[in-house]
Amino acid sequence: MKQIHFTLVNYAHGGADCSGRTGLQTSWDLDGLVEILQNGTRWPDHLTVLEAEQWDRQGGALMYAAADKLRQASGGVPYVPLLSSLTHNRGPIAPCVFVNANRVVTREWHDGSGPDFYEDARGRMLCRLAEDGDDPEDRSLWFRTRAAHLCPWSAHRKMIDVEALRNEGNPQMPSVVFLDANSTLSGPGWERTDLDDPRRDRWHCAPQIDFLFERLFGKVRPNTAPLDYLCGRWQKGRRRWWVIGKRLPGRRVGGAGMFSVADLVGDQTPTKPPHPHFQSLVTSHVLVNARWKDRITHYKVIDSLGKTDHHGVEVSVLR
Repeated sequence: MKQIHFTLVNYAHGGADCSGRTGLQTSWDLDGLVEILQNGTRWPDHLTVLEAEQWDRQGGALMYAAADKLRQASGGVPYVPLLSSLTHNRGPIAPCVFVNANRVVTREWHDGSGPDFYEDARGRMLCRLAEDGDDPEDRSLWFRTRAAHLCPWSAHRKMIDVEALRNEGNPQMPSVVFLDANSTLSGPGWERTDLDDPRRDRWHCAPQIDFLFERLFGKVRPNTAPLDYLCGRWQKGRRRWWVIGKRLPGRRVGGAGMFSVADLVGDQTPTKPPHPHFQSLVTSHVLVNARWKDRITHYKVIDSLGKTDHHGVEVSVLR
């Protein structure tokens, strides 16, 4: 058995001093990304950085500079950067994946622009461990990874994107998805509970509200549909009518065959630091399919040290 270490960091605007939607960026702080990773338990074999804003400018100067800073800080790990893209023409704030070329052999990478594959494959990598051997046709060695960033503003766009992720639930090959869901799982401790707070701006909370439920029943409930589509919705435990005071435990039902690692290990540590507009909840997830759900050896939320508005997540899997 060999262990693979994955890390997910949602690095706000790729380290830019402001969002390209609201102002003109003048500088990028790539050192903050290095500091976050140094705060983890080990250097990743596979790193996903979300919100790599405009890292493709000047021939990819920013992503190659980030790879070089990671190499120097890690003592020589040769990180290779691969830039993806966002769906729905949402701008140059795409995920960027870094692989340790000494350990991870990449066979396919789809950035969403190639003419030879479906657009829905964007952010997907087919890879294997270098120490597993050199037979490129031995499918038992390969696994898939996927980087995705759901739209923060549109519930419909979120659903369109997670429906395109359903193939990762296919258990024929191990698959892992690195996801800023901009929403939460359903169930106690996962759901947002402050949506009906009158002190909050309705326009800001709107993407998180289940408006169909509100229209039918007049109550505010969080929209957990995107992650429930992938991982299953939470079903409350039922009371055993024949045993007074006893209830069957709650569980997830349905879904497209994916499992949140945070849910599997029962760790509800928030991945969002305290913020005036957001409740601190788990919105950054590493998802695995059935092939790896019982092979998780490590899960940890990495403190972002104030360098970004998301904490990092690291996961180790036995291959």
